[in-house]
Amino acid sequence: MSLLDKRVAYKPFEYPKAQEFIDAIHQTFWIHSEVNFDADIQQFKTNLSDHERDVIGNILKTFAQTETNVQDDFWGVIGQFIPKPEIKAMAITFAENEARHASAYARLNELLDLDNFEAFLEDETAMERLEMLSQVTVDAQGNAKPEDLLQSIAIFSCFTENVNLFSQFAILLSFKKFKNQLKGIGNIIKWSAKDENSHARAGMWLYNSMIAEYPELNTEELQNRIYEAAKISHDVEVRLLTGIFENGEFDFLPINHLVHFMRDRLNKSLSEIGLKPTFEVDKEVLKEMQWFDEEVFGLAHDDFFAVRPTEYTKKTQSVTADDLF
Repeated sequence: MSLLDKRVAYKPFEYPKAQEFIDAIHQTFWIHSEVNFDADIQQFKTNLSDHERDVIGNILKTFAQTETNVQDDFWGVIGQFIPKPEIKAMAITFAENEARHASAYARLNELLDLDNFEAFLEDETAMERLEMLSQVTVDAQGNAKPEDLLQSIAIFSCFTENVNLFSQFAILLSFKKFKNQLKGIGNIIKWSAKDENSHARAGMWLYNSMIAEYPELNTEELQNRIYEAAKISHDVEVRLLTGIFENGEFDFLPINHLVHFMRDRLNKSLSEIGLKPTFEVDKEVLKEMQWFDEEVFGLAHDDFFAVRPTEYTKKTQSVTADDLF
């Protein structure tokens, strides 16, 4: 049986790797109520410049809706087209994960009083094209062509999950890294980035598994569409970063660093699904962004008074210094 052949029996699993991705999300399960944001609120309102508040506020306003779209448009529906219980379970787990992300960002918006901030406008024409490329086309019976499904999995996993938002993650996390501020927000971002990385790896694995089973689908036309989506994603991200910093970049995080960071993620995504990297990356500039992977994927050294470390046992309450002393 292949990925597209329906299996009713729950076990034995044909694709046990899916359970590994589920376990990864379960083992790092988090909810925003674990984090005490009191210090973040104070710093946001009194310590940051107007420009810094504008950048942070406008980014956070985009996040809740973005996560909701991801939940609804891909992970919430992919199980319809790959009828394996373990794949459906993985997709449901990721959809729930995205819902928790959206809830966390919405809570941050409330705590920081971001009603007066506007989400950054994206290039509508480019985004429409990208959405068209990543959308699964179905017939009147709700069935999808394998080649359309494969294209959707590739573009969504490689670019929506593994690239989009990551430069903005880096901007928000940089306040914790370079200014020792916004630690609660920084940890939410770190956890979210780790989750998104798991989603991306799972999607790429799904794509590679399908290519292995249906090698005839790995056509030049498919590859060209993926390359086109990569180019669109790149251009949208560059324009977005330009808009974010239209009033000036941060001295501790130049736009150039973020652009090469984003290009590197695009190249790695393409390589992961057997395609050639196409974006020029300055390795010396990229070294300036090593801190991001160290913060997100390195050993935990979180401020215990702001939040429990990722590897720490799950809690149902937020922790502050006053709770311990």
